[in-house]
Amino acid sequence: MIRRPALRGSPRRWVRRHRRLLAALSAALATVAAIGALRSPPAASPSPVDADGSSTAEHGALVPITLDVPGVAAALRPGDVVDLVAVSDSGVGEVVIAAAVVVGRPGSAPVFSGGSSAVLLMSVPQEAAVSLAATAATSELTAVIREAAVGS
Repeated sequence: MIRRPALRGSPRRWVRRHRRLLAALSAALATVAAIGALRSPPAASPSPVDADGSSTAEHGALVPITLDVPGVAAALRPGDVVDLVAVSDSGVGEVVIAAAVVVGRPGSAPVFSGGSSAVLLMSVPQEAAVSLAATAATSELTAVIREAAVGS
């Protein structure tokens, strides 16, 4: 009894027969490698900085707040300095925290979470964190964006 090899014909013949498949696989692999090489590494979240250059995370607290106007949250970027204002039912506003720093959004929360509000993570002085958290739980909050310093 004569045994036949598992591969019919020569390897050269197999490659010639399947050249289109091999070319498509090679092109796909090259594309994946090129995209992987060009993709930038994930950006580290910026560390909030006070006017004196020190990190607010060293002597502050991070407080998640809910802004009741999602468009305001969409305009904010990490590093922006804002005044947080509590708005009463009668429409009167009161500054709760001056010069809070926007750190970002918790996790991967979208800007429009739930459709009527947006959650942001704010860096505030440690002494004011509890007061801000309590106000955020009982009042509608909005933010007044401070103008960037000239030359920065």
